Amino acid sequence: MEIIKRLNITKKEWTKIRKKVLERDNYICKRCGISRKKLLEFKRNFPDVRYRGIGVLQIDHKNPISLNGDKLEENNMQTLCMFCHDKKY
Repeated sequence: MEIIKRLNITKKEWTKIRKKVLERDNYICKRCGISRKKLLEFKRNFPDVRYRGIGVLQIDHKNPISLNGDKLEENNMQTLCMFCHDKKY
C-alpha cells in the first residue's frame, strides 16, 4: 500500500489508525454524509464505476502531508467517501 510507504509505518499501525478514524466518524463521509452501507450498495449496483483508492470510505489528511500536515495525528484525518476524496484531488 502506497500510504504505508509514504507514512513510513507498518500495515498493522495504519490499520489501527484507520479503524480509529472510521469509528470516530461513525463510518460516514465528513463531506457529504453518505454512509458505508449506502456506498457498498452503490458499488454493488454500479460495479463499473472507477474511483481513486480501494475502499468505499477512505482516510484523508485534512492538512496534506506535503504541506507539513501531521501524518499520524488523528485530528488531521477525516473519513471521506471514494467520491469526495477523488474530488479533493
